[in-house]
Amino acid sequence: MNLAYWDALADRFDDEVLSIADSEINGKLRSAIRRASRIGSCVGDFGCGTGALLPTLSENFSNVLAIDFSSDLLRLAEERHGTRSNIQFVRHNLSGTRPFLKFVDVGVCANVLIDPRTHIRERILRNMLPSIREGGLLLVVVPAFESLLHTYRTLVRCNVRIGVRRATAVREATDLYESEVQSVVEGIVTLGTAPTKTYMYDEARHLLEDSGLEIVRVDRVEYPWDEMIENAPSELGSPYPWDWLLTARMPE
Repeated sequence: MNLAYWDALADRFDDEVLSIADSEINGKLRSAIRRASRIGSCVGDFGCGTGALLPTLSENFSNVLAIDFSSDLLRLAEERHGTRSNIQFVRHNLSGTRPFLKFVDVGVCANVLIDPRTHIRERILRNMLPSIREGGLLLVVVPAFESLLHTYRTLVRCNVRIGVRRATAVREATDLYESEVQSVVEGIVTLGTAPTKTYMYDEARHLLEDSGLEIVRVDRVEYPWDEMIENAPSELGSPYPWDWLLTARMPE
């Protein structure tokens, strides 16, 4: 992980990184957090960033560990949410050589397993898992590759509706696809300015199952269209762009 990159990003983090807590429109992540709180009192927000999820976690759990590699991001998170007495801020490099060893009943990992390098993603997951108690839960949010394809097709539909010839609309969407998608096989896509790992449904399931977790359920965290399409027509509706949300249980 590039610490200098994340520290430099801290002051513009809210502008450049999608906040699930602020942007989701179907409440699936909030519901998953409420359900997960029934199994224990301590939750770890792995890769908490500036802390967008911390208020929701603080309201549902007695103890919250806000964990991030970047001291600047942690500083901003503490400035915003440090008055909540049940939050502890912890700096730890999940992509490093040491696992995180403070135990939690529930782990939340929202758009953290997105580094384009496979070995970094595997290391982050491997370093999180020892901290989750037997029978505990891990909530994982990852970008959906299928949602990206859906967005390209929706762009074509929107342009055709306003009078653009279909062949032209398809060509423009194809050009955008080719400029953004670095690898279809690996699911590496430039989102914003950064190469990002995206996941197909089965791939996301296999990621956790291959690590020994049991998939409890899979949901879609949906976002408004203007998160993906600039000046999106107001009449655009479902299906909305989405991330995958997987709830997985640690073996007992």
